[in-house]
Amino acid sequence: MGDDILVEKGFPCGVVGTYGQFFENPQVTAMDMNPVVRHPTIGPMRVAGVPVNLSETPGRIQRAAPLLGQHTEQILREVGYDSPRSTS
Repeated sequence: MGDDILVEKGFPCGVVGTYGQFFENPQVTAMDMNPVVRHPTIGPMRVAGVPVNLSETPGRIQRAAPLLGQHTEQILREVGYDSPRSTS
């Protein structure tokens, strides 16, 4: 369809798939691009892996994304805010 002109001009292009298509792709599994991590409320869940694989510094998914607000206090302390004070 519209990608013919891109191919003609030498632009790399391809079909954009859904998450479901990504996880069903045998190449994704062969490249270990769909690791399972343990989420604190959902339990084990499959996630999309790191898209770049460098031989000397390979990236990897180590844990699920944090819960909403999970690291707020640590981040605020790191940028100079004190811990919340008791109002009683």
